[in-house]
Amino acid sequence: MAAYLDDRLVTEDEYRQRIRRHRPSSLLPLIAAAAARYGAPEQPQPWLKSRR
Repeated sequence: MAAYLDDRLVTEDEYRQRIRRHRPSSLLPLIAAAAARYGAPEQPQPWLKSRR
């Protein structure tokens, strides 16, 4: 099963390991796209208020 299909919670250490697999220059376009998609202040996303 692919990692992104796994519904379990990811630990902070595991998250760091996954992120560090990639060069920062390859992640920036993906981060920018996510910010543009989910970052509309007039329509805040409910998951941004989550404390998990």
